[in-house]
Amino acid sequence: MRKLLAVGLLSMAITAPVFAGGSSETAATKTASAPEAAKTVKIWITTGAEDPVYKKLFEKARADLQMPIDDQYFPQDELDSKLQVAPVVGDMPDLIIVDGLQIASYDEAGLISHLDGLLDKSIVDDLLPSVIGEATYKGHMISVAQFDSGMAMWANKSMLEKVGARIPVSYKDAWTKGEFEDILAKLKTQGVCEYPLYIRQNKPTSIYFTYLPVIASFGGDYLDPKTGLATGTLDGSDTVAAYQYMSDLVKKGYIDPTVDYEDGFYGRKENAFSLLGHWK
Repeated sequence: MRKLLAVGLLSMAITAPVFAGGSSETAATKTASAPEAAKTVKIWITTGAEDPVYKKLFEKARADLQMPIDDQYFPQDELDSKLQVAPVVGDMPDLIIVDGLQIASYDEAGLISHLDGLLDKSIVDDLLPSVIGEATYKGHMISVAQFDSGMAMWANKSMLEKVGARIPVSYKDAWTKGEFEDILAKLKTQGVCEYPLYIRQNKPTSIYFTYLPVIASFGGDYLDPKTGLATGTLDGSDTVAAYQYMSDLVKKGYIDPTVDYEDGFYGRKENAFSLLGHWK
């Protein structure tokens, strides 16, 4: 069975790892040999806002490497479906750019090979420790990433100024929990915004990711890092307290419980705060 080599572009927290094609032959042998002139490298990519960037990247690669590259773009669900049947119909790509959350499941399904020993040491040494951690599964490096995406609490400064909120200048000057809640209350009661805090609520694959900073701030977690089990962590008192706090913010009308779009803060300017990643 022909397998893929996971060579990710974006890590989880991450979005979009890349996979390089391999086969039952040793990947090291395949990597070391120069590509045949007639070989076209086929790449499947999860379509999105990054498409123009990838198209430029592959255009440059064609010129620099003098290599035919066929980059094809699909919605995530369609790409997943194609990948599941590709080994059967003999249509496996050489590279795949997908969300980093998918990588471990591909490894479990036997669709990808490992990168152990295939990357130049200078590349591995230059990776963020978090990227290496996320790219390592069951003791093997199964992908690689350009960067590790992060979450942040974004704020509309002019809205905060309308309610006289103190503007922190560094993390050392951060609001207390009580101060933050007071600002949310003023934003709502003074009519600045109906829902002061924007958090997308209808996408399960991102809700767990979005809430993680809140859970971590309460001292909680989803899994025990030593056992890999949810018992005692997902149902632990700290994690439960974090979710209870988020629930309370919804009940007080600070968060829209049904929001189904991703531009409430920056695009529509409906909210004073947004808990969102830098990709948006």
